[in-house]
Amino acid sequence: MVDFSRILLLLLLLSPGVRSAFGDDAPSQESRPQAVAVEQLLVRIQQDYSGCRILKLELEVENDSWIYEVKLLRRDGVVLKRKYRAEDLTLLKEHSQHKRP
Repeated sequence: MVDFSRILLLLLLLSPGVRSAFGDDAPSQESRPQAVAVEQLLVRIQQDYSGCRILKLELEVENDSWIYEVKLLRRDGVVLKRKYRAEDLTLLKEHSQHKRP
């Protein structure tokens, strides 16, 4: 199940006037690549991880690049963490955290 309030917040953060909130860590407007729309990321997550619940979806700056960080909860309780390059949705990092007995 998607938490649409978090997605709405993310979309608001992507608006042009919010760049100042990132301070000097944000890539400049000229050098920053275009981020793939969050809707496309959600479609990919739904295709790749059907039945998972999105716990967290963030857009971060790492090494002068925009990165989508996603945390998912599978039905069996396993938490999946994924990082995607925002420019083209290339999967950069994946990690699974198994539930504790």
